[in-house]
Amino acid sequence: MSGLENDGFRAIVWRTADGMRIQSRQGVDLTRFFPDLVVPLAAALPARTVLGGELLVWDIQRGRSSFSLLQRRLTAGRRLTEIVRKHPAHLSA
Repeated sequence: MSGLENDGFRAIVWRTADGMRIQSRQGVDLTRFFPDLVVPLAAALPARTVLGGELLVWDIQRGRSSFSLLQRRLTAGRRLTEIVRKHPAHLSA
């Protein structure tokens, strides 16, 4: 995993019968910052699934994941939709 150690957020994904929750290791709800992952994860995971992994955003120009692009989601405010469109997130489980 060389080069990826500090480029993502460790996360826990909870798939319940009612929906999805993406949570940080510290228990912070990150779901609203990763709307691009909610639908695909809900479709792929059966209810009552808990999955651990790393949230990543790929920097196409640099050819690697980018922690700064990932962090932008947390401070984007009203620009979140634009950031999500330009820099989609990925979950490496």
